[in-house]
Parts: sequence; C-alpha cells; structure tokens
Amino acid sequence: MIVNKDIGELFIRNYVQYAKMTIQARAIPDARDGMKPVQRRILYSMHDNGMYAFDKNGKAGKAYKSTRIVGDVMGKYHPHGDMSIYGSLVDLTDDKGVTLAPYVHGDGTFGRVWSDKIVAASSRYTEANLLPIARELFDGLNEDAVDMSPNFDNSEEEPTLLPVTFPTILVGSTDGIAVGFSSSVPRFSLKSVCNTAIGMLNGKYNKAEDILAVLGLPDFSTGGFIHRNDAELLRLLKTGRGSFTVSGTVTVLRDKIIVTEVPVGTTVEKIDDKIRELIAEGRVLKGVRDVINSSGFDTVKNEAKLGLTIELKNGADADRTLAELCRYTPIRTRVSFTTRVLMGEGCKEGRPTELGVYELLSKWLEWRQGTVIRQYKFKFEKEKRNEYLLSSWEKISSRCSEFVQDVATNDEDKLFILCEEKYGLTKEQTEYLIEKKIRSITQDKVASALAQLKKSREDMSYYERVVTDEGERTKLIVSQLERVRDTYGIERKCAVADAVVESEIDERLAEVVQDCDVSVVVTRSGLAKRFMNPSDSEGADSLLVSKDDEVRWKIDCNNRDTLLVFTTTGVCYKVAVHDIDNSSRTRIKNSLWNIATKKEDGGILYVTNAGDYSGGFTVIYGDGKAMYIPLCTVNGKRSKYINVFMDITAHSGGIVTEHEKFFVTTKRNYAKLVDLTGLSSIDRRSKFRVAGLTKGDNIVKLVPSDKVVNFDSMDWSPYCKPYAVKIKSYLPIL
Repeated sequence: MIVNKDIGELFIRNYVQYAKMTIQARAIPDARDGMKPVQRRILYSMHDNGMYAFDKNGKAGKAYKSTRIVGDVMGKYHPHGDMSIYGSLVDLTDDKGVTLAPYVHGDGTFGRVWSDKIVAASSRYTEANLLPIARELFDGLNEDAVDMSPNFDNSEEEPTLLPVTFPTILVGSTDGIAVGFSSSVPRFSLKSVCNTAIGMLNGKYNKAEDILAVLGLPDFSTGGFIHRNDAELLRLLKTGRGSFTVSGTVTVLRDKIIVTEVPVGTTVEKIDDKIRELIAEGRVLKGVRDVINSSGFDTVKNEAKLGLTIELKNGADADRTLAELCRYTPIRTRVSFTTRVLMGEGCKEGRPTELGVYELLSKWLEWRQGTVIRQYKFKFEKEKRNEYLLSSWEKISSRCSEFVQDVATNDEDKLFILCEEKYGLTKEQTEYLIEKKIRSITQDKVASALAQLKKSREDMSYYERVVTDEGERTKLIVSQLERVRDTYGIERKCAVADAVVESEIDERLAEVVQDCDVSVVVTRSGLAKRFMNPSDSEGADSLLVSKDDEVRWKIDCNNRDTLLVFTTTGVCYKVAVHDIDNSSRTRIKNSLWNIATKKEDGGILYVTNAGDYSGGFTVIYGDGKAMYIPLCTVNGKRSKYINVFMDITAHSGGIVTEHEKFFVTTKRNYAKLVDLTGLSSIDRRSKFRVAGLTKGDNIVKLVPSDKVVNFDSMDWSPYCKPYAVKIKSYLPIL
C-alpha cells in the first residue's frame, strides 16, 4: 500500500527528533556530573563490574580488555556502535592525555592528544581499568543520591547522573558538537576548582570577580603556555565565553629551535606541515634550513615521544625565526570556549544553556546540596531501622538470663505476647533476638551490642543534622572537596605567561627590514618591481618583458608598507613591500602572485598602498552601479580577504577611482557627471547607482573632472541628470 505524505513534514518530524537526540543525549555535557551520556555509561559499567586498578585497601586489581568494556556498555546501555564508545573510552584514559584528571588507566597504545599519527590501537589489543579518583564519581550511588532509570530495553537500570563529589564539569573533557549547538567548556586544575568551590561554600566568594585569582586561567593537559588576559578571563567567568592565546614550549639554541610541547588544539604534525609550507613559499622563515619531526611511539620503552627540531641556517637570527614561528604557525594559536551545558531538573526537555563559569559552579553546588540531602535521608532511614533492632538489646540488657529462660519455656505465640508485656519488645524485635545464637547473649556480646546502639544513635543524629542543617551539610561537602584536592590534586600543567604584545613581535619582525622610501611599479599582468631609489621608476616602461604589457600602477611608499592588491573578483591580497623583488636592474619580471600565492581569483583591478587604512576607493561597474570600498574593511592580520566587493565580470566590467567628481562615458557615446562629495557615509556602505543606462549600453571610460578642459568655467548641467545623456557637441568632455 502506498501512502502519500508531505516530504517537508516528514523531514521536519524526523530531523528534529534526530537533532534533539544529538543535543540532549549525545554531544552536550550535563553541568551536574560533567558527563555526556556515553562517558557516564562507560564509567558506570566499569564501576558496576568492579573494574578498578586498585581496591579500597590499595591492592592492585586486573586490567580488562577494552573490547569487553565496549561490549558491556553497548549491550546494556549504549546501543549506538562500538566506535563511538571506544573513542570516548580512549579520551577518558590517562594514556591519551585529553583530560586533566583522567578516570581510566590504559594499558596499550591509546594515542596521544598532541599527535595525528600516534593513534589508538584496536580495542582487542588494549586494556583498561578505573583509577582511584573514579570512586569519587559514585558517592551515594546505592544510597538514592541520584535517580536510576531503565535502559533502552528495560533489562537494566542506569543512573541518570553520577553523584560526583567535585565539579567534574570544569576538570574533565567536555567538548561536543550537536545539530545547531556546540559546547567547549573550559578546563581548570583540580586544585583550583576545589579551592574555588570551597571558598564559595564558605561565603568567601560572592561574585565572578572574587574567583579571578583563585580559579586562575584555564589549564590544559598538553602543557605549554597560556598567556594572561584578565579581561577575557573575567568575561569567561561571567558569560561562559572567552578566547585566549596559547603557545607551545620551545628550547632555543644557536643553530636550532626544539619544540617540546605543543599548545592545545593543534598537533605536532600540523605545525610541521605549516612550517614546510611557509619554507616552500619563501616569504617567511627564510632562516630555516630544515625541520625534523622525530615524534613517535617507542615500542621498546612503551612510551610516546614529542620532538620537533627546526634547524637554522648559518647566521640566521633565532629570535626573529621564533617570532615568525609564533606569528605564522600553530606554535602559537588561540583557543575559544563556549560554556554550553544541560542544566537542572527536566533538562532532557529543555534547551542547552550558556552559563558563566561562576554561575556554573554555583549551580553545581546547589545540585550537590540536593544529592547530599537525598543520600543522607537514605542513610538516616537505613540507620533508623538498625537502631530500632539494636534497641531490643537495651530492653533486655539487665535481664538477659530471664529472657533466655522465657524463650526456653514458652512456645512462640505466647513468647511474643510475653516479651511485649514484660520487656516492651515488639514482635519484630523479639524475632530479631531469638534468631541470635546463644553465644550472642553473653555479657560481652550484649555490651558490644549496646555500644553499636550508641554509635547508631550518634550516626542518626549526624545524618539528621546533615539533612536539616545547611551549615552541617556545607561542612561535609567542604571536607569532601578538601579530601579530593589533597588526594588527587596536582600542580597546573599549562604554565601562565605574560600577555602577548603584538607590537613587540612586529618590532622583532621588522628589525631587518630597512626603513626607507621606495617606489613600486606594477604591470597589468601582475609583474612588479621595487626601486630603492624612487626616481629610478620613471623609466619603468622600458623595463617591461612583453610589449603587450604595460605599467598600470606606480606607488611611492615606505619599504615597510603593505600593498593591497584587489582582483576583478573582489578578492584582496596583502603584499609586503619589502618582499617585492628589487634585484633585477634590467627587467620587470617577478610576479606579485609568487608572493601572494594567488589562486584563480581573476586579474588585477587595482593596487594601492594600505598606509594607515584610512583611505578608500570607488568601484564603478559597467551597468551603472557602484560600491565604495573603505580600506579599513581589510585592516586585519589575514593576508587574503574575499568578497570585498562584487565580481565586476558579472556587471559588464568595472573601473576604479579615488576621485569624488568625474564623468563616466558609455560605448554608445553617452555620458554623466558623477559627484560623490554629497554622498552620505550610510549610502556608501552598500551598492548605489551612479548612472541610469539604456538597455545594452555600459560604462567604458571614466574621466576625472580635473582632466576636463575648462571644467570650472562651463555649464555641465545637461550631464547632471540621474541617467546618462548623449554627449553634446558643444559640451565636449575632452
């Protein structure tokens, strides 16, 4: 049977369901336990199976095949494929080095976060078990601290959250990408997170500004450096968004630079590839002779080694080369955070929420108070039952012999009635006592039972205070955080460095560039030559290689300036003036595209000196439209900007001018006087029309007003209409 359904409706229904699943049950971590569902299920399955590296007494346990772990998780809790489970297990291990506080110990090759080539071996070759810190994830799991829910086929139960004792969300690996949402939660050292949470619980820190110093900058397992930026850190603490500069660790020698740590978010192979690319281009890293990547896995020592050696040429300036490496390669990069998490009861029905780090910690502490209340309510009820039974010893303690005789001389039904009347025992308490062995009713055993009763009542009193008294509850949570900090806390791995001062890098890069006036000529085909003596450029036409070429632009500038090369397709390339060849005394034969690494982006439309980027120009299209292009739109660190203006080939050609008042003439001998002096800055921001044209006509020439004979003494009003008019014989433009 064929059923007709609207494809749009089907798409929306099915895709929205898929999108919701990726957001709520796959990619976005929960703020309360810091876990994605697959991570939670892996850890719970290993905990439930007792897969610990050490038991509670410190005795070493066995490691388990990763294949078995993956199979248990997939079969019981996460039926979404073994690769996603194994990939998450790999990231949880101490061997991979993704997280600051790993929960899983890995035996075998699990790859390295700083390498693309050192990857995890197949799950059948690796083994894993839980590290001691993982016990902190399950405090009160069997004491109703969190809800349990059925698994996908109702054959097992799994926790909806893990009752963690510390803010794992700010320590673990919690990046994720869902449909329409992504999350990149910053990671901090375990010590600083615990200290911050303790201070907030004790009322010492009441706003984001208060935790700046104690929490500090984000930390990364890869080491290296993070550069201080207090403004961005405060923004991260308040809004959950922030961006920081990070650098690798290098050792600078006379003839080489050795990279020993790479920054987070990149790999040693990416740095190697970028250096080789820059060497091939020849624009920068001119002092580098070779780069040797010795990183790899030593199977004999069973360890990975990071090593990237940048060999320098004789006489090369190592400091300048390092500055170029920091500017142009991922040895220095930026890392950004978006603290987007699932938060609160019923989060499965809600949208991911962006929280500042301070608010995130506050929410976690609030949730932790709730889990402790649930756990200690359970403990109180359990201890209340124990106290109820133990109190039966108190009732017979002074008459044990008499009680034994009564038990021996009465049948069961009469005994229950007698014990209730004579000793005040309930039927349940009587059953509890008569099930004991005779040896349990000796004086020392009774004394021991009374001591247990006393301890039980003390415990009940404490559990009740934890449930009802926020101060007592806070003391408990603080003590747990202190224990975690003191037991598992380590010093931060990523060192804090001073803020990067771009002007200082620019100064180092400019040290060898001569500061002098020069002249640059550029031909229609893109050939260029720099004249160290500006007057020498006057005879540039005689230096052309081809008679079909011509000098189109002559620019007087400083040797340290930057040229902006605009193509017909609206792309802008930046070319450093000092990179333009000045060696040939006879010919203009070096192409700008050897410097700018151009790829099919049309021919050259316009070349100008960037200066301080305060100027601009107007593109007049053949169809009578125009766009004003301020140079500030390309004022940035990129060497290439696309879509600066519309492709002129789609608008019957184009002409560039810096003039404000000019004539445009068409192929049908029509003309119009254009005056841009009255055009507002708002009108210049988008495309506007300079001349209305008849169908099939287009602008072919532009004549500045100062090039027109007797311009100021003649009446040009016939050409001032909104559209182009036939050129008047009595008002010639030239």
